[in-house]
Amino acid sequence: IITIYANFDVSMIGIISTDYEVGLYNATWKIKNIALSVSMAFTSVMIPRISYCFESKQDKEVQNLLIKTMRGSLLLTAPIAVYILIYPENVLNFVCGKQYVEAANTLRVLMLCVFPMILSNLFGNQILIPIGREKHYTQSVFVGMWINIIMNFILIPRFGALGAAIGTLITESWNAVWMGEKAKEYRSIIINNVNYKIYVIALVIGAFLCIVSGNFLGTFSNFIQLIISASVFFGTYYVALIICREPIIVMLLNKIMKKVKYN
Repeated sequence: IITIYANFDVSMIGIISTDYEVGLYNATWKIKNIALSVSMAFTSVMIPRISYCFESKQDKEVQNLLIKTMRGSLLLTAPIAVYILIYPENVLNFVCGKQYVEAANTLRVLMLCVFPMILSNLFGNQILIPIGREKHYTQSVFVGMWINIIMNFILIPRFGALGAAIGTLITESWNAVWMGEKAKEYRSIIINNVNYKIYVIALVIGAFLCIVSGNFLGTFSNFIQLIISASVFFGTYYVALIICREPIIVMLLNKIMKKVKYN
């Protein structure tokens, strides 16, 4: 899905807008893919196990794996997306160069795409395809393609790369809603068994302290600003989750403590 929509966006920006806008969009898309790859790497490891559990009718284990996948995405990918939402200029400056800082708002919108893409990846690749509902997955991608094309025709002439990003956000939101509806018996399990409040609280605290600390970093180089602000944000986020006893972190800490104890 990611590649299909990206190709449409880049082609249509090149036709409707300018090569400069294509460059801006490509730069922000690469950063978005880096953030999303963390979630994709985590979920791809789970897919074979989930497929096996579906085939062998291990319903309880399927539920546990789906819940663990959602928690893993919130633990790893959500903070990356939120951090880049706060500091898009610094990230663009560091990764791509000063000439791409103008694409900050485009990057922000593409970072928002990460959240529905986490859901569509979970509902589509880890539920619909393993249980034999590829038809619904394909329907979503096909309709989403046309939504993306229509949105691009409407938004790119006025907003350039930002318009393509907004169109992608709308398209990915559609995929998350459609696939979630077609996997609603499992969607309810994910919704009801994950304590989203602790992740939101941790993100809000981390974002607040990151923004406050950022006000004192203006005299430092861009790289130093990124190092300090990232340390404050991610450090606060994970400490808050430890305090809230986030299940995956608690499990990892217990394993570490057992190894230390036996050694």
